[in-house]
Amino acid sequence: MTNIKWLIGLLSSFVLINTANSQIPKGEVVGAELIQFKSTINNQDYQLYIKLPPSYSSDTTKSYPVMYCLDGQWDFPLIMELKGGLLYDNLMTEAIFVGIAWPDNYFVNRNRDFTPTHTGFDSVSGGASNFLKVIKDEIISRIDAKYRTDKINNGLLGHSSGGLFVLYTLFQQPSPFNRFIATSPSLWYDDELMLKTEKSFATQHHQLKAKLFIASGGYEEENDPPMYKNFVQQLNKTKYKGFEMDTLVVEKTGHQSEAPYAIVRGLQFVLGRPDLILDSVLLNQYAGHYDQGTNIICKNRALYASFGGKEIKMNAATDKHFISLE
Repeated sequence: MTNIKWLIGLLSSFVLINTANSQIPKGEVVGAELIQFKSTINNQDYQLYIKLPPSYSSDTTKSYPVMYCLDGQWDFPLIMELKGGLLYDNLMTEAIFVGIAWPDNYFVNRNRDFTPTHTGFDSVSGGASNFLKVIKDEIISRIDAKYRTDKINNGLLGHSSGGLFVLYTLFQQPSPFNRFIATSPSLWYDDELMLKTEKSFATQHHQLKAKLFIASGGYEEENDPPMYKNFVQQLNKTKYKGFEMDTLVVEKTGHQSEAPYAIVRGLQFVLGRPDLILDSVLLNQYAGHYDQGTNIICKNRALYASFGGKEIKMNAATDKHFISLE
């Protein structure tokens, strides 16, 4: 494919010119709280959509990790739907979700805030450093002050240019985040800037305490060069201490259509429920016959619920809390 980066840049400029001043109807997020503020760092207006976990009101002693979601004006309702399904299936832990959005001028604002460097085809680009300061000093501080956050486990989720910002933030250590989800990140940006950034970072850092989920659409992988594949291979080769990564190519999908499935898998990876391996002596305390014909049995250092001729494994979230994933 001839000069794909030039073509993507041209298309990005076309979108910017033709849609920067358009007004897109704002979607409402059912049950979400809203915080609005003007940043003193970059003088821009921001909106925060906050969705609290189901147990937030009933368990007032519990604190929660926070997942910060970029492009909240578009993606937050989708993410809330996907998160709800994961919670229903017991496939992720509860968390506070925050959608970061702008009240208007979406394309201008995202092209400024998500890009680490200034490029010739985009006059507003290069504001990622300031935007990261906004998140650290003004957004996270607001959320920590108002809600019961654990102040340790912060996640960042972004798609496309948002995914580019997620990867940029990963290499800005110390980072306010330790969990990262980048779906179809714009690895082409500024002559594959993120590959160069990682190489430079690796010369000075041998440790990276973070979990990263990164995904791409199958049709995106037909581009030349295969930027996603090259970036993943480069990260695997570096072998940072404390670094965990899961990757996914969603077959028969493109840049936008891969996002829903990739987000589900990403949330499972960074917020998945634990399955602890406990001592058999402890587990045997729970074995026995229970109401409604259910038997709890212990085998292979795990508990199983047995009823109607079927056995269902009970994952250990703690030494007292067990969850069925079926």
